[in-house]
Amino acid sequence: MNKKAPSISIIIPTYNRAYLLDYTLMSINAQTLDKSLFEVIVVDDGSSDNTRETVGKYEGNFPLKYLFQEDDGYRVATARNLGIANAEGEILLFIDSGIVLDPGCISAHLASHADQNVVVIGYVLGIEEVYDPGETLLKEIDLLNPRDTINRFIAGDKYLDIRESVYAACGDDIMTLQAPWAMFWTGNLSVRSGELQRTGVFDTAYDQRWGVEDIDLGYRIYKNNVRFVLNRKAASLHCPHFSDTTEKLRQEHHNKLYFLQKHNIPEAEVFMSCTARDLNFELEQRRAGIPQT
Repeated sequence: MNKKAPSISIIIPTYNRAYLLDYTLMSINAQTLDKSLFEVIVVDDGSSDNTRETVGKYEGNFPLKYLFQEDDGYRVATARNLGIANAEGEILLFIDSGIVLDPGCISAHLASHADQNVVVIGYVLGIEEVYDPGETLLKEIDLLNPRDTINRFIAGDKYLDIRESVYAACGDDIMTLQAPWAMFWTGNLSVRSGELQRTGVFDTAYDQRWGVEDIDLGYRIYKNNVRFVLNRKAASLHCPHFSDTTEKLRQEHHNKLYFLQKHNIPEAEVFMSCTARDLNFELEQRRAGIPQT
């Protein structure tokens, strides 16, 4: 008898963040969804820490694949593409290591895909919180009960998704935005595998530098008339970790230039001067004729 394919494949690229990956896998293990309905694919971008051993802790708990590519610089687009090539699910859910999922997160993604032609954007609390060596935010997260933490943060207006102002402005209707594709962040997002067969996968020209490879794919998918939807029930927490923000912004600027040259659209020119989060606001301002400072 042939093994039944999972409904959804969860793809997690990672590099030398074993402790953060552990948090993510712990939350996946606590999902309410029947574990036979999903598989997890961890793509290791050449880690030298105990990432492999961390993955091994969860083998047997749910369908799990560990893929390794040699360390040849930052290659997150290549890593995600490797995960896509090995995925069996009809739906692909992209998660970053260090994202802790609400127990109903994967079920919520599946429910949204009852509509055949959508990208599902999950809600992520704690994105880009300033790293604190004292781990202030991390100490507020109950890793054994992420739903309680998520509900507590939302009730207290704490650590909300940094896209919240955008969502509020459009009444959660992402398709009314000037650039819905700017919300295509692969920390917690799902798309049908068939759509990637039609659109193409992540552009590896973005490798070696941080950022924009997900926005690029989102733009190409958007051009194929796919609807982008927000599902707040597909909620998650972003665990803080050290990040060299100055260097990331430098690398992102390089990748934005590539995006501009590749797509040559007015929105890309605006994107050069702002974050993806603020892109829709900037476009609205310009189209309303409001002078930019």
